[in-house]
Amino acid sequence: QTLNAARKRDIQTTLLQNGEELVNFIGKFLDGPTTSIGHALYALTMFATFLPIEIFLQTQILQRVVVLLNSDSHRMKAAEFLS
Repeated sequence: QTLNAARKRDIQTTLLQNGEELVNFIGKFLDGPTTSIGHALYALTMFATFLPIEIFLQTQILQRVVVLLNSDSHRMKAAEFLS
């Protein structure tokens, strides 16, 4: 909210240009320890507010998060991201 309009545009453009790589990078943490998985799900949820759904559809991230719905410890964060 404190960034000027030009800087916001620059950040949004960069996120769009590198969105798929960013999502794939965060997805690597879904294979880690419980703490890493939780943080990765949180990060994905935050990026979902900025990135178009097409970026998530181009990766396998949605399928991987759906599998986490079976985990008692990750169910809520996975559902939050998917919603």
